[in-house]
Amino acid sequence: MRALTSGFAFALAFAVVFPSAVAKSQQHDGSYYCVAEFSGGIAYNEALKKWEGVRFRPSHKFVVRFKYAGPHKEADGIQSYGDDYFVTITPSGSDKAEACQDSKRSDRIEFTSDGVRGDCGVFPRRYIFNLKHKRFQATFEAADYVIGSDDKNSDTASISGGTCTKIQ
Repeated sequence: MRALTSGFAFALAFAVVFPSAVAKSQQHDGSYYCVAEFSGGIAYNEALKKWEGVRFRPSHKFVVRFKYAGPHKEADGIQSYGDDYFVTITPSGSDKAEACQDSKRSDRIEFTSDGVRGDCGVFPRRYIFNLKHKRFQATFEAADYVIGSDDKNSDTASISGGTCTKIQ
């Protein structure tokens, strides 16, 4: 009986001291509708026959879904201060959700424990999300400029940013 009482007291103390440890991590679960509000990049200027910085009309819209996957653990099994999420991205007008993966092609994306920063990609875009402020940054990875053999605007690199609104 005494061991049961001690165990109960410990569990109660843990719940009082850390009441929202898991709940805080899961507070970002759900779907968000994200809209680019600004965009810029590089484009080939046919008249000048050179590449230059340009402003694009922002058009990138998508739904992103975050599902809490547990505390982040490093490859050696040591727990870090971050949290892992499963992240999928569905372009606006599409029904196909794609897993957003980290640089190691894992579908478990690490975010700081307060949800401030996490990044992943769905080729050809890389995303950085701030769950706390509901913002994102997306880079469109294109190689026309780097390759240089085909100076044209079929695949230009860009960066955009915008906000996300929780919808579920």
